[in-house]
Amino acid sequence: MTRILPALVALFSVACTAPAAEQPLRILQSTDQAVTIGTDAFSVTVHSSGRMDALQAGGVKYVSFIALYTSPSSFQTGKGVRAVQGETGEDRGIGPLPDSITAEKRGDRYFIAINRTAARKEICDGQPLYELHQTVEIAPNGVLRARYEFNWLRFCRIGRPTIYVALATETFADLTFWADYTTRCQHGAFSEGEDYAPFTKLKGPLRAMRVDCPAGPFDLWIDAGSSVTSTRWGERYNSIGLYVPKASGMMYPGVTSVVQFTIKVPL
Repeated sequence: MTRILPALVALFSVACTAPAAEQPLRILQSTDQAVTIGTDAFSVTVHSSGRMDALQAGGVKYVSFIALYTSPSSFQTGKGVRAVQGETGEDRGIGPLPDSITAEKRGDRYFIAINRTAARKEICDGQPLYELHQTVEIAPNGVLRARYEFNWLRFCRIGRPTIYVALATETFADLTFWADYTTRCQHGAFSEGEDYAPFTKLKGPLRAMRVDCPAGPFDLWIDAGSSVTSTRWGERYNSIGLYVPKASGMMYPGVTSVVQFTIKVPL
């Protein structure tokens, strides 16, 4: 097993960096609140909220969405509220939306920067809870890199914030995966387990995951240390959740948390 690990690491690295005969990236569709970037081979949509949708390649949807889920609590009532990136309405989202979203092309890649202040009227009298600086990088070889930096601004209580990568169940049904934990590897299948039950082999200090898809390997590489959880959400999603470090229970101003990961779809 110890000889397998270096080989897996090398494979992941090559998958994320090796050039191919790619088509040039372009903006496929754009509005003030969302932009779709890709080629004839793959695409992804990024919203001004920071939510990402429909990461697909070759007409196959691999990731249904990527979004931050949080549950801040009120000191006055002791009740938590649902605050999810990309959900609409003042009583669902994490805070005010930016007026627009802009994609900047640098070389052969597109970069999107989204800066948000999280605040809910039910928590701390609507005062800002944290600043979220999110960057998304899209490359023509089917690579998506995302970084979330949280700057906590206020003493508050919050449940464990988690960024969920929702894999499309119809695409990953019965497929096998390798989970790399640096010191060990776990081999499993998305067919294992029941609805709303965790995948026990995708839990804890995951470093990388590879799925053997019919079109080729699907890779997830966690670039900044973050423990993960995973659960089948009914018949639609196999969710992999990346916990936000240093963020659970009581939060204090001045704390910074970072989540960073890379996904490569098969082309």
